[in-house]
Amino acid sequence: MKRTLIALAAALAAMSVLPACGGASGGGPQVAKVTPGSLPAGETFKGVWYNRVFGDLHLVPEGNHVEGKYKSQQSGVWGKIYGTITGDVIRFEWTEYKTGAIGPGSTKTGKGYWKFVPGEAPAPAAMKGEWGLGENEVGGGEWDCIRQKDVQPNLSSIGNEVAPTDGAWDKETAPPPDKKK
Repeated sequence: MKRTLIALAAALAAMSVLPACGGASGGGPQVAKVTPGSLPAGETFKGVWYNRVFGDLHLVPEGNHVEGKYKSQQSGVWGKIYGTITGDVIRFEWTEYKTGAIGPGSTKTGKGYWKFVPGEAPAPAAMKGEWGLGENEVGGGEWDCIRQKDVQPNLSSIGNEVAPTDGAWDKETAPPPDKKK
């Protein structure tokens, strides 16, 4: 009886820790506990944001949606971002690719968030956030960025080097129109 009570107490204690880690009851995805505020007047998420691991992140907002691409400092790794803007917070889904890789390790997916942090001269604006794998919005690590001064985003400059992932990598394809004989 005493062992049963100790085991029950231990199980209840362990379950009470889960919400503190961002997990939902019932083992659902981990979500960020971030409260949106107002985006400061005259500010935007549009731009090129830098992180030492993920490299340059190009973000282009349209209404309350945002699209982005990044090219990691790790050779051959790049990704896409699609998200929703609520005030000074972006909640996003990401897909990351390894150039030239084929198979299960070639693509990863997850979710994340960023909260806008205004810069005070001479410091640039920043975004503080996290990323998670799969359906998790947190748990993978920090993803903080600073905005690059006077650099315009160019989504088409990233990700044009992806290898086919539909199994067609070994099939013959027609040459480009300007290369036909």
